[in-house]
Amino acid sequence: MQWAVLCAPASWGSMGGTEARPRISAAAMAACIAVAGCDATYDRGIATASQLVTLAGVETAPHEITARFDPAFGAGFRDSAFARMIREAVLDYPALASQQARMESAAARMDGLVGSLRPQLSSGLSAGQDVLGADGGPTVDARITVRQLVFDGAATRNRIAVTSINLRQLSFELDTLLSRLSRDMATAALDLWRQTALLTLAEEDVAAHETFVAQTQERAQGGVIAESDLLSARSRLADARARLARAGSGVAQARASYTALIGPVPQAVARPPAPPALPASAARDRIVSSSQMSLARLRVAEARGQRNVARSGRYPGVFLQVTGARTDVFGEAADNDVFAGFSVDYDFSDGGQQRALEREADSALAAAESGLQTAERELLRSLDVALANREAFAFEAEAAASAVEFNQATLDAVREQFGIGRRNIVHILDAQRDLTAARTRQVEVDAGRIAAELAILELTGDLAGVFGIDYDPLEEIPGGLAPATPPSRAAGR
Repeated sequence: MQWAVLCAPASWGSMGGTEARPRISAAAMAACIAVAGCDATYDRGIATASQLVTLAGVETAPHEITARFDPAFGAGFRDSAFARMIREAVLDYPALASQQARMESAAARMDGLVGSLRPQLSSGLSAGQDVLGADGGPTVDARITVRQLVFDGAATRNRIAVTSINLRQLSFELDTLLSRLSRDMATAALDLWRQTALLTLAEEDVAAHETFVAQTQERAQGGVIAESDLLSARSRLADARARLARAGSGVAQARASYTALIGPVPQAVARPPAPPALPASAARDRIVSSSQMSLARLRVAEARGQRNVARSGRYPGVFLQVTGARTDVFGEAADNDVFAGFSVDYDFSDGGQQRALEREADSALAAAESGLQTAERELLRSLDVALANREAFAFEAEAAASAVEFNQATLDAVREQFGIGRRNIVHILDAQRDLTAARTRQVEVDAGRIAAELAILELTGDLAGVFGIDYDPLEEIPGGLAPATPPSRAAGR
């Protein structure tokens, strides 16, 4: 329903020979609308996270604002060739362009909302032929209208606040995407090294068993040992070759993942350096201000903002409008007319749609608040698991190194005793099996320690920064990431 209410006239008089009608100075009305438009405009600049959630009516907490860890943390690792390789691969990944396109789309939506608070200027032209009446003939009418929003129950302002929160959400999503990609690519490089190391161990194990089989066969032909010992050696060789086949398959899968995420596989696969270790106390302090937690809080802020938008539908929309019209533009009976007034848009009965919108918004808010609590619990649980794994791997690494040393000494001793007839081939095979298992465990533990550090840094939101990707989601919404565009993946690394 629309009401039209005339403004109080500034003067009375005739216009173009017609009867007296209200007339107001067009310049005065234009000034009035300009002032109203200035009051209603909204700053395009992106506010801080606390300001945004305040606009949406959300109480903020001291840990609401997140920031990068000390830049000096992991400075040496950041300058390594491995970190540089991961950094270039992350910045060259297609998903970043998609995320930034979403940010540009939200920024465009913000501009549209801000523009709706400014005076809206429209014009029209109609041409036709009067077919009845003494004054029949062609006529051309023109009009121009300026319309300014005066009041809408803060609906537009709330929509702007929600869009600002969406922009900040997208910024934090980009931050979490950078950390996730950093971890995925570092894990791919780590897995390639692990699988390659396991393949090397499997090849050495097969070579050792082939030697054992050859030696056993010579002794069996000479009648020195029983035929059962030769069968045992051949059985162990078959097991070693099966493990070699599995190791080859693991390397093929690791190479495929490496190529998809990072690029061409290098000829020499080196062990990735361990990332800097974040103390457990600092990690727990950082988790509450991580990008993932900030995202969960911003989802609550967005839900409250959407509830405010829904509640704004209870109020009418009031517009100030000035329309200037000229009839029969090219005729002798041309007439000028100016209409100034207010229009009010309000639905008296909408079949319960307003109540339904508010209930839906309330339900979405309850879900977002529940999601915030769930996210906090899950992040803390994941952090505790990662910290426990790091501590366990530290002890296991020392034990694994000792196991390799002792098993190597055992194998050497058994071989020596085998040469003088005090041990049989089965003892050598058992010692070789134990040594291979210990060396395999050492590789797995070494890779696990690095993976645990990567998991901790991703949870706290510091992993991308450790790799030298300097992006702070609290800064102005960027058009692009600060680091220069890296070389193309096709060029290789």
